[in-house]
Amino acid sequence: MKKRTLIYAAVAAALPFVASASKVHAPLDTSSHRIAEINLTDNVVNPPANSLFQMALDQLQTTFPSSTLRTANGHLDSVFGIGIDVSGTSPEQMGYDFISRHSALLGGLSDGDFVFNPHRSKSALGGHLVRFDQVIDGVKIKDRGVGLLIDESQVVRALFADTAINTPIANTQVLSANSAISVATADLASYKRALPIEALDVLNPAFSQIEKSLGIFAKPVPQKVVVQDNNELKLAWKFFYYSSNPFGVFEYVIDAQSGDILARNDRVRTILPTGENEVTQTGQIGLVQQTADYFPTFPPITPSMQSECLIEDDAGGYTGKPKGMERINLRKFDDSNLVTGVEGLLTGKHALIESAMLTKGPFPQAATGTYHFSEDAAIEARPVEDDHVTPSTAHHIDGISQFIYITTLLEYLDYLHKDGDAVHSRGVGDGSFPNSYPNEAVPLTGVVHIPNVLDPPDNPADPEFMAKLLGLDNAFAVPLSQEIAGEEVVVNPTAYGHGYLFNNLAMDFSVPIHEGTHATITPIAGFEGEPEGGALNEGQADLWAYTVGETPDLGTYPVNSCDLRKFLREQGVNPDSFEFIRSAQSQIRYSQLGTRDNAFEVHRDGEIYAGAMWDLRELMVALQPRQDFVRPDPVTGDPTQETSLGKETWERIFLGSMYVLGISAPDTFVRARDAVLIADAALYPTDPLDLTSPGRHHALIERVFAARELGANAKAPLGGRQTISTAVSEFTATQAKPSTPDAIDAHIISDDAIEITWETVPDAIAYQLLKRKKGSSARLFTGVPTREYFDGDLTFSGFTHVEFIVGDNRYIDKGQGLGRGAGQGIDSFDYEYVVRAISLNPNQQVGFSNMSGIASTGLNTVDVSDQVDYKVGNVNYNNGIFAFDIALINTGDERIYGPVDFDITHISNGSITVLNADNGGTGKNGDIARFRFDQSLDVDRTSALRYLKFDNPNGKLFTFQARISGYEAGASSTGIGETPTFDTSEPKEQSVVYHNIEEHTGVVLIGAADEALVDGVDYVDIPFTALPSASSVVATLSADVEVVAVPDLDFELLDAEGNIMASSGNLGSNEQVGGGIVPGETYRVRVNGWANGPTSYRVVIDQFVSDINDANVDQNGNATTGTVTFEFNPVTGKVMPLNLIN
Repeated sequence: MKKRTLIYAAVAAALPFVASASKVHAPLDTSSHRIAEINLTDNVVNPPANSLFQMALDQLQTTFPSSTLRTANGHLDSVFGIGIDVSGTSPEQMGYDFISRHSALLGGLSDGDFVFNPHRSKSALGGHLVRFDQVIDGVKIKDRGVGLLIDESQVVRALFADTAINTPIANTQVLSANSAISVATADLASYKRALPIEALDVLNPAFSQIEKSLGIFAKPVPQKVVVQDNNELKLAWKFFYYSSNPFGVFEYVIDAQSGDILARNDRVRTILPTGENEVTQTGQIGLVQQTADYFPTFPPITPSMQSECLIEDDAGGYTGKPKGMERINLRKFDDSNLVTGVEGLLTGKHALIESAMLTKGPFPQAATGTYHFSEDAAIEARPVEDDHVTPSTAHHIDGISQFIYITTLLEYLDYLHKDGDAVHSRGVGDGSFPNSYPNEAVPLTGVVHIPNVLDPPDNPADPEFMAKLLGLDNAFAVPLSQEIAGEEVVVNPTAYGHGYLFNNLAMDFSVPIHEGTHATITPIAGFEGEPEGGALNEGQADLWAYTVGETPDLGTYPVNSCDLRKFLREQGVNPDSFEFIRSAQSQIRYSQLGTRDNAFEVHRDGEIYAGAMWDLRELMVALQPRQDFVRPDPVTGDPTQETSLGKETWERIFLGSMYVLGISAPDTFVRARDAVLIADAALYPTDPLDLTSPGRHHALIERVFAARELGANAKAPLGGRQTISTAVSEFTATQAKPSTPDAIDAHIISDDAIEITWETVPDAIAYQLLKRKKGSSARLFTGVPTREYFDGDLTFSGFTHVEFIVGDNRYIDKGQGLGRGAGQGIDSFDYEYVVRAISLNPNQQVGFSNMSGIASTGLNTVDVSDQVDYKVGNVNYNNGIFAFDIALINTGDERIYGPVDFDITHISNGSITVLNADNGGTGKNGDIARFRFDQSLDVDRTSALRYLKFDNPNGKLFTFQARISGYEAGASSTGIGETPTFDTSEPKEQSVVYHNIEEHTGVVLIGAADEALVDGVDYVDIPFTALPSASSVVATLSADVEVVAVPDLDFELLDAEGNIMASSGNLGSNEQVGGGIVPGETYRVRVNGWANGPTSYRVVIDQFVSDINDANVDQNGNATTGTVTFEFNPVTGKVMPLNLIN
């Protein structure tokens, strides 16, 4: 086992005890927000659209009724499904012709307000992708312009627009370019760390290598631009600034008059949150056929690897050929490596590899043309993970592995652009993708054994100082591009650490694929704009690693280190919960954008886009499984590896969408979704003769993005708030539907899982599982306090997507999966589930069935705050930390089923926070601090103790409020029939939606004297008054089965005069009604019973309110009523419950 006596403090901060919606981290974060980003303010409020613009929109919609037209902030954002003729002899002239004839669509801007961008314009997708940048007074406006897809018949098929209001520039140039650079220099100096000479001796050579690889960008090259900041246009200087201390390549935007820093973003793209190469050789086989040992994926994950960091051989020992290692002939590998390889410099057609490790030993094998690591003998050495510091020839496996992995990636991308593309284009022209692309003719640089430049240690007395300094637990790429003297300059080096807590990142194939596609795809797509451009970049890089490697996991090998697992155990975290760095099977949704520590974080946010795209890939492979295509074999490089039609189609659409994004700026998740739809229509039209027809996968693409809350009415963040939507278009909603699944059951199978099963549907190729909190119509995640999202849908079915299931009719819900692994345990047992079947129609579009009947478990969440007493002891206050033990006593009449949650919802003093909540919550500002008692409580029984700690540095008297919730036993409900399904929705005005939820229970008895009787039907009326800011209400009815037959209850919403506003009469007992309400008015919901026998009902009334003061639901959808107030007195040292607040 490696010796690790001290660990980064940053690691501890990044590892919560239990995963939650707002507190989930990658296992190590040495780079994210090392210096806080500064972004241009996005609170741009454009003036209302003028009548000419609205007329142009209406005319466009009338001419192309099946087109998709989206606006943002009152102006055109994107439109596709159109066919507008243009004239001209070049793509540039055709684009100008469109702009001049459709000025009204662009808010009155004309062709004189734009300049052609030849670097972002490409011949692709069977036509031309054309980009025009907006200019004012001859200066480009950053990330503003127009992008067009023009086909070969000179017809505009799609348009992206993001333009600034044509107003005068608000400032003048006072600062020179050099003065702007001085502003950045002074800014970075304030973040400089004092590093000891021992650290600089290691770091400075690495800094020099990185500087060399940056080529012209090693020094700032200022460019004058105009930027939009709020509603002002400002003249500014923009440039990249490479800094070694603090480390980063920062893109600065400096106000040209005031010198204010308008934007500062680090363009170093790491795998974890956080040079002009003059090689001219062809890399073909030369005088010597050189060979190498490597792991096609990564070394085997075995118990000995996880416990002792030892790589096993096939016999289970540690001296023979490592398990999974293969020997291959090196390809595209220069003969000069016979000389330079001794010191770790490897060159070839696709890759240039250098080593930054000061302690590396020479590698005499290189002179013989071999890179063998299968045994410890003579000049050969097996790879090691238990010692990354001692000089060894074994360390050279990093370099040759990176050479092979990068070569494999570039061969893959080359095949997609050329030979694989020719299969579809039949050899005509360049086909759908250009033959020239980034790194097609220039090797991609990779630096291995990069030391810890991201967060170097500064204490040479630490016994682990050198291991920490040399062992970077990360990898990164620096993709930069800028127009200089009329030419686009692209520089994109990559670098890889060999790990301190992690296993060697250079021996996991997914890491260089991720970093390599940062480097190669960024110049194609751009990924401009914050906060979503960087997240898209992370998502796409993950996706290439997943699809090339045929695995949904990234970074499996690094996190299975014995040292990381030991550290996790010391923190009380199950090390098995860290299966990988990230996964395509992450279930994060758009409502959860920017929720890592309540802030935007590109890796976490990128999972939203990557998850949707991987869902699309899995469903397309299921729909089109035939192995009709090939990909390059990673061992030989030859195109012999069989590939399904589904994967072939998905990768082409994915790559096509990257080229479409190249003409868009800024880039957002919504635009990335539209880019996929546009690429599908261009590459796979439903009707090649109809230029406005959608793609053959249009309905499926809409569905997977809508499942992630990126539906038809979704919009990019404005002022930090995104607009979510689960709606789809009429085209998608009206596709032929398969039969609805029946007999849905939900059973609790363990302390942390619910199993859902259903009957299969003939011809269904997959199913969609959705859930909601029992009886609640609210979204599962209601938003970050003070930065809640907008809900873009006027109507919503009340159920949130869980997963698409292929090839099975069961699913085990272990809670939401996020990033590092599968769900870490269900957070509640009171969920209700519905299932939809998915089938392929004859027109090649998919159809989704209606939602099934509702299934629920036999446990219901109940607020038990008023039936629990408390036993407090071991109260102490030391060094500003107040702590005590607490146990719960069931003083009620019924058993409380566990787990029982003690949620601290409010602390009276804003300076006091909870320190050790299970979910990492602080107990303030809506950030609930949860302490879970994993047990049930019989009547008069006392729970185990939990230890609560508060940070109270000044010893203040304070109170805190807590809500205690458990479960009560009921009967499970089988889903039969159908549930009302709303696939489409009119867009809703952007506003934050809060919820006020009240619950009512009772029994409907036939002929009971105390109940009303109408037409032989018992009914119960439940009145409620609309709150001051309420706009609508959704009421949900559910019932427990207390007789053999399934009870049939119907549900109605009535106004004050008794008029029926809405009714629901499905077969069974699960019903939902809703409608608009007027503040202050009294309404009723009515439960009707039909010849059932005694039936217990549960009614949940959910008022949608706009004032947070009218709300009573926290960010996870739990009602906040019924809290108990506790008081801490530092003088008496006592904690006592004061009262119950209802």
